[in-house]
Amino acid sequence: MPVPAEILKKPYGRVVVPEADGTFRAEIVEFPGCIAAGDTAGEALASLERVAESWLDLTLSKGQSIPVPIEDSQFSGKLVLRLPRSLHRKAAHAAKHEGVSLNQFIVACVAETIGIRSMVTAVFNNPTISVFTAPLKPVGHGTTAHIQLKCFLASLPAFLRSLLRDGRAFRL
Repeated sequence: MPVPAEILKKPYGRVVVPEADGTFRAEIVEFPGCIAAGDTAGEALASLERVAESWLDLTLSKGQSIPVPIEDSQFSGKLVLRLPRSLHRKAAHAAKHEGVSLNQFIVACVAETIGIRSMVTAVFNNPTISVFTAPLKPVGHGTTAHIQLKCFLASLPAFLRSLLRDGRAFRL
């Protein structure tokens, strides 16, 4: 029978997420429900290793198979994607407007989204960058700063807008 400590040496995806209360949540992507918490990102990761060993012990004792690390998976570069017709039409129009194929447009959109999410994750997990949770101070309605703030927020992807709306903010 495989030993949990040996299994955990494989390249499983570990994710650390800051919570609204200032603590951190850590998960192993491939292990459903394998979640730990800590006051710091380091504590959450250390706790995750203990939780993962218990998760593996239980899974193995039930005779269930252990998921393969995503990093060990083979990716062909081909993806079948189903879209609502309206979204397909909008994406095709946007691709034509940008002068690229629909495939190139979708690849660019996915790459951009992943890049932004990676940047946000790096910002929240980098101790040298100030991260805080505090409500944004309101700016006088109708002022130039208010209009600039509205334009800035409208240009952000939805998940970044939700962070700001929930009172989270960060500065570089």
